[in-house]
Amino acid sequence: MSTQHEPFRRKQGRHNASNTRSRVSRVSRPAALPAPAESDKVRVLTVPARHGAVVPAPRATAPDMPSTQTDGALALLNQPLPEILPLPRPTTADHTILIVEDDPHVASAITAGLELEGESNWSVQVAAGGLRALEIALATPPDVVLLDVRLPDLDGAEVYRRLRAGHKTRRAHILFLTAGTALDLAQRGIEDGVLLRKPFDMSELMGYVRALLQK
Repeated sequence: MSTQHEPFRRKQGRHNASNTRSRVSRVSRPAALPAPAESDKVRVLTVPARHGAVVPAPRATAPDMPSTQTDGALALLNQPLPEILPLPRPTTADHTILIVEDDPHVASAITAGLELEGESNWSVQVAAGGLRALEIALATPPDVVLLDVRLPDLDGAEVYRRLRAGHKTRRAHILFLTAGTALDLAQRGIEDGVLLRKPFDMSELMGYVRALLQK
């Protein structure tokens, strides 16, 4: 009985082996991937560089920022403000004030006070001695003279007498600046004028100057 079924076993064995190979081939063969479309392909272009040429590196571009420039009438707001200059004082003076003082600190303080608190039509001149004061008075007759009594070259009393003797200067109002008294002025032969004793306040001096200019 075994000899009659031998061919059948061989055929069945060959049939089982072929079935096994076909199953293995179907399992181990990977599925075919679809071909990429033309739009999905990345094209790389290679440009050959010339011999000795330097190929610059690509620059990094900054993102676009919104423009802050203002157009139209609003652009005037961004312009710098023009410099505001003080108005010039008039060149012609209505009143001339002569300061006769040998102390430079006192003369500077009086000059600054008159220019700061005085009027724009006041002309202030300074002389450090009696002789220089007479020269200025003859060239420009003063309306008010602030006269120190004790001067190094010429006494204040002598300056007073020469001013009263001059044709152009006899009408000047004289304000004496001294630490002395009215008696001291009388003993020096001073017959008129106004006395302001040192030390004095600047507001008091301004009051005397304004009052003398109104006469």
